[in-house]
Amino acid sequence: MKSIQYLALSIFLIISTSAYAAPKSDLWDKWKKYDRKSEAVIDFSKFDNFLQEYVVTGSSDKINKVKYDKVSDKDRQSLKTFLDEMQAVKVSTLNKNMQMVYWINLYNATTINVILDNMPIKSIRDIGLFGKGPWDKDLLVIEGEGVTLNDIEHRILRPIWRDNRLHYVLNCASLGCPNIQDKAFKADTIEKDLSSAAAEFIVPNRAFGIIQNSFPGKPRESLHLSSLYKWYKSDFGFRNEHVIKSISGYMDDEYYNKIKDFDEVDSHFYDWGLNIQ
Repeated sequence: MKSIQYLALSIFLIISTSAYAAPKSDLWDKWKKYDRKSEAVIDFSKFDNFLQEYVVTGSSDKINKVKYDKVSDKDRQSLKTFLDEMQAVKVSTLNKNMQMVYWINLYNATTINVILDNMPIKSIRDIGLFGKGPWDKDLLVIEGEGVTLNDIEHRILRPIWRDNRLHYVLNCASLGCPNIQDKAFKADTIEKDLSSAAAEFIVPNRAFGIIQNSFPGKPRESLHLSSLYKWYKSDFGFRNEHVIKSISGYMDDEYYNKIKDFDEVDSHFYDWGLNIQ
C-alpha cells in the first residue's frame, strides 16, 4: 500500500511541476541601453500604497497573501493608473539600478492587475488556454513595443543583470512562489532587498524539504526542492550541488546542517494555487 501511495505522490509531483517549463534567458537588445549619469527617480508610490493596503504578511505558513477580492474600485483604478504611468516611462533614459526596480515593480504590478482582471480564479494558470497562463500575452506597451511578462523576466531582467536573486522578487501570484512584498522595491535598497527576499523564501523551508524514506532502493532521507531550482537551474548552477550550495548560503547553522550533506535532489515541488487571502 505504501509503495502505491508513494508512486501516486511521485506521479502527482511530476505532472504538477513538469506542465510548466520556463523560457531560456534570451536578451532583447533594445533594453540594454541606459544612462549611467541619470538621477531620475521613478515614483512607485501608487503601487507602494496598494501593496501596503492589500498584501497580508505574518501568516503561519510564511506565505504573503493578497486580498484580491477586497480591492476597492478606487484602488483598482489607482493600480491601472500606475501601470499607465509606467508604460509612459522612457526606460533607456534611466540609470541601470533604477531600471532594475522599474522592471521588477512593473512585473509584479502587472501580475496583480491581470489576476484582478480575471477573478474569480483558483490559479494564475487558469488564465488562457491549456494552463498556459498570461505570461506570453502583450499586456504592456513600452516605447512602442508590446511587452509580455516573459519578456520582462527572461529577455530583460535575467540576461541583463544575471542575478539569481531576481527569482525571489518576481511574484507569480502563486503559493509556491517567493513572496509578494508589502512594499514597492526602490533603487537605493534593492541590493539589500534581493538578499532579504531570498532568505525569506529559503529559511522557512519553503525552498526545500527533507523526506524520511522507508522504501526499497531509497536512502534514509532524500532532498526535495522547489521547482524554482529546476526551471532556473542554469541561473543557480548547472549541477544539483551548485544549487544546494547557492541556497545554503542564506541559512543559519540549524538549516545548513540539515542540507549540507546532500548532493542529489530526489524531486521538485510547487503549488500553483492562488496566493489569495
